[in-house]
Amino acid sequence: MLSLISAPVAHSPWRSLCELTCGAEAAILSARCQFSLQTAEVICSPETVFFALTEQEHAETWRWAVYGERDTSLVEGSSPTRAEAGASALKFLRQLERS
Repeated sequence: MLSLISAPVAHSPWRSLCELTCGAEAAILSARCQFSLQTAEVICSPETVFFALTEQEHAETWRWAVYGERDTSLVEGSSPTRAEAGASALKFLRQLERS
């Protein structure tokens, strides 16, 4: 089964709050966002029970987190850029998919 996380895409798999068409996904993002819904982005995959988010904490600090099936944070961290935060979250999501 090919997931959203590992599928090659022409555009970013990350979606902002205004790009979410599912109310449940929007609720997940809103509930887990700690700093800025305006900068928050999420990956929710219907094939897995995991999701990840990134958001800007400060001018040069981006928070990333990966949540599991019981809606608990499995891992989180920070990075200096949005791209690095997204890459860190995707790396962890791929590890979860393989296990």
